[in-house]
Amino acid sequence: TAVDRIDVSGAARIIGPLLSSGPITLSGTVRIEGDALGTPVTLNGQAEVTGRIAASERINPDPIGLERFGELADKTSSNYLIPAKYLDKGSLVLGAGAQLTLTTGTYVLNGLSISAKAELKTDGPVQLFVRGGVRVTGGSRLNERGIAENLILIASTTEAMHFSGGVRAAGFFNNPRGALELAGSATL
Repeated sequence: TAVDRIDVSGAARIIGPLLSSGPITLSGTVRIEGDALGTPVTLNGQAEVTGRIAASERINPDPIGLERFGELADKTSSNYLIPAKYLDKGSLVLGAGAQLTLTTGTYVLNGLSISAKAELKTDGPVQLFVRGGVRVTGGSRLNERGIAENLILIASTTEAMHFSGGVRAAGFFNNPRGALELAGSATL
């Protein structure tokens, strides 16, 4: 879900619905296994949607009260469970094949960067509240083999949430103030 826009290109695949108050643009051999609800929804190349394509209602950009949610998350944060070597000024950074498993909890991050075939797994329900950019690239994995319902990633920034380059991820991804971008052969 993204309020601003959703751009999906290349051979990306999404299992589940896309929802945006703004435009949804699907290009290349993109496959959406679910609905695409946006204003408008544009398919280019061999892009396909297996569900319905329709105009969406205006999405409330702050349905859960992001500021209040962030304040509450700060008070109960599980960040102390993250090894210091993966934190850079409050951002979770995984690269060069790094592997990290987050256990049940709410984690409050200034940013999230997973690249170079790194892997972030979940062991139980995990909520990631990210105040800055989210970039998952370079063949990385984000809860790939986990239960999708066990990962909720909410961004509170106007920056795009970006997935590209063979990324595989399972979870609920919400960027209520910004865009969602998928490129290459990303699979969500």
